Amino acid sequence: MESFKPNAHRDHLLVEDLGDELIVYDTSRHEAHCLGKIAALVWQHCNGETTVSELASLVSADLGAPSDEALVWHALDQLSERQLLEPPAAERLRATEWSRREMMQRMGAMAGLALALVTSLPVPTAAQSGSGDTGATGPTGPTGPTGDTGATGPIGDTGAIGDTGA
Repeated sequence: MESFKPNAHRDHLLVEDLGDELIVYDTSRHEAHCLGKIAALVWQHCNGETTVSELASLVSADLGAPSDEALVWHALDQLSERQLLEPPAAERLRATEWSRREMMQRMGAMAGLALALVTSLPVPTAAQSGSGDTGATGPTGPTGPTGDTGATGPIGDTGAIGDTGA
């Protein structure tokens, strides 16, 4: 697994940087994902050329914490589950020897940071949310009485009427 170089899936995604988090909206699946700082760092550096150990070093440098590949594997696992990595990554991740329990044990002091690296929720489409076609409307009720009208103003001077030419 030393040579494994994950690649982030980037098609049909809208990404909003919120400082320590990224919001990633998948327009094809109508899902929104909130990537915590660690997952965001991992996902942003998954370019198909960076190994897991290099990812761990990048995360370590940014967090100012010891490098830990288990944390990166955990982030990759969560990103893969949400289909934010290119498909070959999923098969490679399944082939790893890391169990979730082993990852959490190896993360030790950093485990609190890793509990929810990625949070996801489905986002309804316009049709599902009712903001599109709302269907037929019911009959309208009777209107109330019309109020009194005010006095008509004076008629202005129209001037002389010209010859009609007959």
